[in-house]
Amino acid sequence: MIKLVDATKKYNSQSNEILALNHTSMTIQAGEMVAVMGTSGCGKSTLLNILGGMDRLTSGHYYFEDEDIASFGPHKLHLFRKNHIGFVFQNFALLNRQTVYENLEIPLLARNQRHYKKRIMDCLEQLGLAERAKSLPLNLSGGQQQRCAIGRALMTGCSLLLCDEPTGALDSKTTKEIMDLFCKLNMEGKTIIIATHDDEVAKCCKRIVRMEDGVLQQ
Repeated sequence: MIKLVDATKKYNSQSNEILALNHTSMTIQAGEMVAVMGTSGCGKSTLLNILGGMDRLTSGHYYFEDEDIASFGPHKLHLFRKNHIGFVFQNFALLNRQTVYENLEIPLLARNQRHYKKRIMDCLEQLGLAERAKSLPLNLSGGQQQRCAIGRALMTGCSLLLCDEPTGALDSKTTKEIMDLFCKLNMEGKTIIIATHDDEVAKCCKRIVRMEDGVLQQ
């Protein structure tokens, strides 16, 4: 499903050049659940941004289902993100003035889809949030906010779920609940990549890769 070949990403900060990805290669098969571990600043978030089409490689290749994403123009890259990628973040990234239901509705409105109420409510039921559909995110617990964020990502119909420290703001009990949910989604066929520094989170995944100074140690 995913293949990185000699992937390099450089950032220029004033007079300094930062090598966020350093000629790294990796392969991830469809249906895998992979933890990417490493300390802050090692390149985990950059890797997820590249895989999600939010950033571009400086050099090298990124193949997704045999298509070279690195060669895509802006419009084709937008369609790639829209049709294949779901993001989950540590800070949830919810719209706090919109209800739980409305947060899940946003990706569907962007696709001009109609007659989606049952789909949203079925998803909220699966996530244990059906009774909070009309609540604002700020009135939810951290775990409920993260489940809402996961639900919003699922509304895209994504085949690849990219999670950047998704349990970093949660306590240990809630972390387990969220990881149980990710495992369930993986069993249903979702490919999931989780950037984390938490050993317990990584142990829930089928494979662990470690990152150091922009290089994957597989």
